[in-house]
Amino acid sequence: MAEDTSKSLINELWNSIKYAYESKKGKLSLDTYLDIVGEYADQLIEKTEEKDHLIYQGGYCEVSQLSDSYRFDVKLYFRSDTGEDILKEASRDISKERFVTETKNMLETTKKYEIFKADRR
Repeated sequence: MAEDTSKSLINELWNSIKYAYESKKGKLSLDTYLDIVGEYADQLIEKTEEKDHLIYQGGYCEVSQLSDSYRFDVKLYFRSDTGEDILKEASRDISKERFVTETKNMLETTKKYEIFKADRR
């Protein structure tokens, strides 16, 4: 049992060192890129509500693994004054080489991340 704990700690230490090294080389973590997507979504939501007079209803970013890249699909749902539902969407494929190694483990299956409207007070 102590041996398992020791191996786990060594594994965790190794992964932390590898993450730090890859980050220093300019590779992104999944969380960092999702923050970038969130900023993009916040700007689009604010601009769409202001310019097109639509009301944000909710949305998400779906991340999936392709053979040599990750696909980020953003879907934002709005409603007009007349009750019409309107979808704004964007998709981007980014090379796996741009991300730290741990991203692959985090995205073994497709994942959805909800996008909330930023509170701009």
